[in-house]
Amino acid sequence: MINLPHLETNVTVACQLRCTNCNHFVAIQVDKFRESMVSVEQLERDLDIFSRVCHVDAYAMIGGEPTLHPQIVDLLEVARDSGIADCLEVWTNGMRLLARLPEDNKFWQSFDRLILSRYPGKLTNQEVSNIANVCGRSQVEIRLIDETQHPNWTQLLDPVSANDSYAQEKYDKCWFRTYCYVLDNGYFGRCCTSPFIPKLIQRREFGDDMLRVNEHLTEEELRAYLDQAHFMESCRVCAGRETPSSVPVEWREERDPDKWLAISRGQTETTGL
Repeated sequence: MINLPHLETNVTVACQLRCTNCNHFVAIQVDKFRESMVSVEQLERDLDIFSRVCHVDAYAMIGGEPTLHPQIVDLLEVARDSGIADCLEVWTNGMRLLARLPEDNKFWQSFDRLILSRYPGKLTNQEVSNIANVCGRSQVEIRLIDETQHPNWTQLLDPVSANDSYAQEKYDKCWFRTYCYVLDNGYFGRCCTSPFIPKLIQRREFGDDMLRVNEHLTEEELRAYLDQAHFMESCRVCAGRETPSSVPVEWREERDPDKWLAISRGQTETTGL
């Protein structure tokens, strides 16, 4: 059995926010919000297969904003039943949670840890406190990522495609591939951007740079994929994390897709998708 520290699934790309440099590319997928809702059946299939060869310390439901998924509780129950992880997480901006604060016990009892991201002007101190209090009463651990106090965002994309040497340097140094493993719609990726960059930015197919998760998947295949030393094609345009390209940036929103893409490339002028 292969053990990993963390695994995540994008249960939807729907979100209330349009953060620039979002590594899930929400702002350029607005037309896909409805179709991006992962089905309970798809997640059950993926986790059933993957849990035969891999166990993780923590498994996260992310987005987008995962609490916008109408079947979030069903998805969490599938994850619990799979035995994939020691800890189930929900990563959220908290805005939807405020509507669940008369407590929706079924929701709050279906996971173990809440990762709450707070952005400027989005949650008041009292609202954060209210969410924390419900977590406490529900025995859910809460971890606050407070962008208002500790800025954490970095540039998402390079303005031009990197040559082999620099793409390899980024891959070798990138933190994403040590922690942000992703299981999405029948594929496993060793980077959180793998479901998005090939199709949205490079006009390749969904699943390129990823490993197909089917009933024949073996530990040996998974280990070989994880141990690949060569960079992924998406590394040519991805700035990565903790690389020379991943310079700190100020958190902001941009709802125009062209402007969002330009800003996320570190450019001041818009370019077409």
